[in-house]
Amino acid sequence: MSVGISIFNRLSSFANLTNLIGDSIYPINIPQDAKLPAVTYQQISGQRVKAMIIDPGLAYPRYQLTILSTDYDQCYNVAKYTRHALQDYSGSTGGVVIQRSFFDNEFEFESFDEESKSITYHIVQDYIIWWST
Repeated sequence: MSVGISIFNRLSSFANLTNLIGDSIYPINIPQDAKLPAVTYQQISGQRVKAMIIDPGLAYPRYQLTILSTDYDQCYNVAKYTRHALQDYSGSTGGVVIQRSFFDNEFEFESFDEESKSITYHIVQDYIIWWST
C-alpha cells in the first residue's frame, strides 16, 4: 500500500467531499471523459529522515492535490473539503501509518479551452505527509 492510496481512501471516505464530486478522485491525471468537479493527487517530492546509524523509518513526501471545476464556487467548496479531510489528519489505512498530514500551500488558476469555449478553474494544494515507512 502507498501513501497515495491512503490519500485516495481518506478523500473517498469523506462524505462532505464525495457529496460534491462522487468518485471523481484520480492519481496524477483526470481521464479524458471524466466529469467535473474532480480531484487529482500526486507525489511531487519524497523526503526521508536520515540518520547515521539506523534508518528511523520516517518519510515526509509532498503530495499535491489539484481540484478542477467549471464553476469557481464549486471548485472553492471542493478545495475546502479536501483541506478538511487532510489537514492535521493522522491514521492508518491499508498498512500505511500516517503520523500527520500538514497543509502547506495553495494557489489557483484558470484554463480556457478554445474548442469548447469553456473555462476550467483549478485550485492546487500541497500537503506534507509524515508517515512510517
